[in-house]
Amino acid sequence: MKTEIETGSLEKAKIADLLVDAIEALSEGIAVYDANNRLVTCNQRYRDMFPLIAELIVPGALWHDLLRAGAERGQYVAAMGREQEWLKERFESGPQYGQTLEIELTGGAVYQVKFGKTRQGGFVVTNTDVSEERQARVVAQEQENILRTVLQTSPLAIVMAKMSDGSILYRSPGTVALLGDKKNALDHYFDPQDREDYINALKLNGSVDDYRINLVDADGRTCATTSWGRLIDFEGETYIVTAIMDLSERQAQEELIRRVMEACPTPIQMTDAETGEVLFTSPETQLLFGKVDQAKTFYAEPDTRKRYLEQLRANGSVTEFKAQYINARGERFWGSVSSRLIRYNGQDVIVSHTRDLTEQLKIEDELA
Repeated sequence: MKTEIETGSLEKAKIADLLVDAIEALSEGIAVYDANNRLVTCNQRYRDMFPLIAELIVPGALWHDLLRAGAERGQYVAAMGREQEWLKERFESGPQYGQTLEIELTGGAVYQVKFGKTRQGGFVVTNTDVSEERQARVVAQEQENILRTVLQTSPLAIVMAKMSDGSILYRSPGTVALLGDKKNALDHYFDPQDREDYINALKLNGSVDDYRINLVDADGRTCATTSWGRLIDFEGETYIVTAIMDLSERQAQEELIRRVMEACPTPIQMTDAETGEVLFTSPETQLLFGKVDQAKTFYAEPDTRKRYLEQLRANGSVTEFKAQYINARGERFWGSVSSRLIRYNGQDVIVSHTRDLTEQLKIEDELA
């Protein structure tokens, strides 16, 4: 029969085997050093983590010798070109208990290193491979830098504000230039109801495009703008991210063009090529055709506009297209149209000039 001592020894051996198996099963690299900084044991994962010095990682090896060999063989990125200086720093600092370090190997691997004291005066090293996490952080940082550069240089005003109270989390330099140094998005609006209307529009689909509204500019004046907005969730809160374009200059230009066209002594008009909707008519056009909303009503014969559009789309312009039209009194008359097809606000628009040929034809008849 086995003695109690033999039985106890067997139990301890089983426990030791279990511990070895457990350490080997870990994804981390584990190594135990004694009070003299000599390696007692480690798992295979620990050896695999340092391929350039793997054959040196054996029981009895000094921690300092392993560091030196790694530096001399080019194992550590931080030691490249400054091996002696790096070794001096590591030897002086020794195992840094209670801290988490990151070491990068020349092969591209990055390990998170932790030191823990043992009751016998030695220490345990735990290495965790964080290469993928580091790469993900690098990619995320690069993307953040790109995004920040885009936002900082964008001519649009970009604002990220909390939907509930309007407090601004982010604003681009373009926002400060356009709307001033305001801390709350509520201050961008003359009337609080305007912001409520904007939020309600956002809530319908979670986004809005080309939302026209007058805001308060940096000088406290009315500023015509158009916005593209999105609702997002961030840190448990709902935020509104808005890109704002200043339309003041374009509005002023359009107003100037409108005034010039209104002052033009000839019949000029703008119509939607597809629908025939009248977008603009000069006073002379209204005198000739009356105040109408549809260009299709200008033509005496229904198929005339179809022939006219075929020529216009084929060439991009038409010169002296003669046909019979209906004037403001409902009477037929012969007229001549010259026009150009342009793109305006995303649609095909006809800019045309109509000339009444009634007097010209009368003179021609008299001469004939």
